[in-house]
Amino acid sequence: MRALVVVVLVACGSQQAPTQTQTPAPSQTASTQTLAPAPSQSQSIAPTPVPTTCKTNDDCAMSTIRSCCAPCGLPPFADLKSEVETLKRRCAEVECAMRVPQECKPTESTDAYHAECQNASADPAKPGRRDDKACVAVRNPPAQTAPVAPATLTSTEACARDGDCVVSNFGSCCSSCQSSAYATNMRSLQARNHRCAIVDCAMDNRRERCEPIVDASLYRAVCRAGTCAGVKR
Repeated sequence: MRALVVVVLVACGSQQAPTQTQTPAPSQTASTQTLAPAPSQSQSIAPTPVPTTCKTNDDCAMSTIRSCCAPCGLPPFADLKSEVETLKRRCAEVECAMRVPQECKPTESTDAYHAECQNASADPAKPGRRDDKACVAVRNPPAQTAPVAPATLTSTEACARDGDCVVSNFGSCCSSCQSSAYATNMRSLQARNHRCAIVDCAMDNRRERCEPIVDASLYRAVCRAGTCAGVKR
């Protein structure tokens, strides 16, 4: 009888408190960590590129300003005209805090230079950029004094009377510069003008700089000894 009770107790003890073998449900935080944030509007839209090279001389301008609140100006330099104008507008609205006065070194005026769009120096390590252009500051030639107008102008152009002659400043077909006053035959000048009307001049991007001239209006055309001349008025 005692042996039977022990067997019953052993059997009952083996059925108590079964071990929990279920795996826990995945937490909510674990699932949320796998979600990537959506890109913002500023990240998905690329900014508009700003031009950094020029195409013609008109795209360039001279300046001495890099910062609105700099106490001293810089030596003259060339930059894109759009950048120069944008900085001027920005500086007109900026209020700079008062600073201790500084002694600035004298610099040249921008009038001593002009801006040109030139081919940038080629970098051997970067092929394909040889056609890039950049704004360059070019020093203006020294100012030239006006030539002295002579009392008379002579020529070898034949004439019979004063009406056959004219004093002109006409230079050449493909130049925007005039020549100093000279006396010539009226028909000869008209023939040159006619040729220029049919000539196709290949104009490049250079700005032609003209020398001072003697104005033709200072003279009166006359025929002297069978040749055209000009007499100062």
